[in-house]
Order: sequence, then structure tokens, then C-alpha cells
Amino acid sequence: MAKKVKASQHSAVAKTGKPSKMDGSIMNEELAERVIAGIRSARLTAEDLRELRERFRNLKKTEDILGYHHSEWEKFCKEKLGMTAQTARRWIKQTCDAIGVPTPGSKYDGSKNRKYGHGAAPWFHTADGTVVDVARSAAQKAARDGDENVGVYWMRQLFFVGYDVWKALTIFAVEDVGIADLSVRDHVLALMQAADRCKPKDHRPDLQCVKDACKNHPDLLCVIEAMQICCRAQKCRAADDAAIWFRENPTYKPPTPEETAALNKDDLAKPVIDDKVIDQHTATGRTRKRGMDHFKQVASQLKNKSNVIPFTPPTYLLCPHCSGTGRVAA
Repeated sequence: MAKKVKASQHSAVAKTGKPSKMDGSIMNEELAERVIAGIRSARLTAEDLRELRERFRNLKKTEDILGYHHSEWEKFCKEKLGMTAQTARRWIKQTCDAIGVPTPGSKYDGSKNRKYGHGAAPWFHTADGTVVDVARSAAQKAARDGDENVGVYWMRQLFFVGYDVWKALTIFAVEDVGIADLSVRDHVLALMQAADRCKPKDHRPDLQCVKDACKNHPDLLCVIEAMQICCRAQKCRAADDAAIWFRENPTYKPPTPEETAALNKDDLAKPVIDDKVIDQHTATGRTRKRGMDHFKQVASQLKNKSNVIPFTPPTYLLCPHCSGTGRVAA
């Protein structure tokens, strides 16, 4: 016996002549196409995404939306929306919280009590009309370019829309500054704690504060300073480059002890010992009468030297005749 083909919403329209809909005045297929187009153009309305999820949940066994049945929401998100179901649930949760309605799957997936700490949803707009995820990306590019004015502008825009600016700044400090300046991360974390202590109790960052030119935000000073530090710091993406390489090369495995031992055989070329290695800290160096002068002029010289101001000995207390050496200059 041939298996019955489940009817789609469009086939239902062809048979009954009525719009196939669960609720409202738009067909499920049309709503799905709108959501797909909205995701791709970054103009998705969160209400449509929430309603589409609701309609997926209410589909009958004989119905589908674009060929996807009620249990294939995750597959639909991956194949049609280009996002994981978890990302879609996060967007829906924020939208439902904003309009004061329960999430479609709150009875089943625990989303009713789920909390997200990333701040504004990606489809929100800043005061100047920029989509939040674009503004956040612009802030990080400004940090990479060292463009302090542009970076502060975008961080201020994100701050007043409720975005988690401290999470972004911490990522900047680790991803783009990294080991080039290990103090930046500590400075950012310290400023985050300072911002929490001086945050005003009667105000919160929102767009109305931007329109009213509200100045009662001392915690914003900490955000701006942290962004300035990230912009001015020397950069090194070694950690992120390593993370990307290992992600793109999942089959890599470190050599075994046996393989390492094979690489260390005597028949392999050994590195040449540079002459500067033989300094006052080695017996051979002391035999060659290499002392502090050799160490300061040769052995202690750096190659990857930073621009930090070096130590300058005091001169105002030294004897003008011998410069503190005890010997009068000729």
C-alpha cells in the first residue's frame, strides 16, 4: 500500500480555496519566506520570528511549512535561516520579554526562565539607526585600527542601547591586544568593576538618555577609558590566530613521545650557538674575561623591543666632575 503524502499548506489552499493559516491573515508559507528574506537582509522583525515559531509548534501532523513539519524547527533554522535553533530561541526570548508574552516553547524547553547576559538583541538599532551587530563590529574594527574617536563613538552608541559593552571590551583585550600587552586585560576588568560601583541607581542606559543628553552616567567614563586603552595598546592576534588554525585543522595531533625522540637524534642538525650566549654567566665566558660591559652591550640586547620608555639613571645628584664614577674626566 502506497504511503500517503502529507499535505502542505499550499496544497490545502488548492483544495479548499481558502488561505492556509493557523492564526492571523497570512499563510504559513508566506510568513516563512518573509522570515528567510528578513534574516538574509538583516531586517527581520522579531515578532515574525516569534509567530513563525508558534505556528511551527501548532502544526498538525498532516501539515508542514515549506516542507518542514512541527518537529523540524531546528532543521528549518539551520537550513533556511542560517542560524542554530539556540540563536533563534535567544532572539525570541528577548522579543517575548520586551512585549510581555511567554515564549512559544516555554513549557517544553525551559526558555521561560532562561536568561541571557549579552545585552541588546542583534536586530535592535542604536540611536543613529545602526543595527546593533553592525555597530559592535565597527567598534572592534576601530580598536584594531587604533582609531580612538571612532571606537569611542560606537561604544557610546552600544552603551545607550543596553548592549553588554564590557563583554565586548574584554574580547577586544584578549582577541586583538592579547600578549602584546598583558596589562590591558587587567585594566579592562578593573574598569568594569569600577563602573559597577559608580553606576547611578536612578538612571539606566537607554535611547531616551541619548535624546535628553543625559550626563548622569559616570560608568560611561569607565567604558570610554577602556575603549581608549584598547585602541592605543599594541596589538597581537596570536591567541585568536591559534584558535582559528586549530579549528580549521581538526585532524592535527601533536607528535607522540616516540616521534619526538626520533626528531632529537644525534644525526639531526643542532642549532648553532650564538657567540653572545657565551657571557659572564657561563664558565667559558668568564674565562674569556667577558663581564658586565659585554653583558650590557651584547648579551642583554633585545630584538622585539617595545616602545616603553627605558630606565634613565638620575643625574641631578651625581658629581658634576666625575658623574658618580669617582674618576675625574680627562
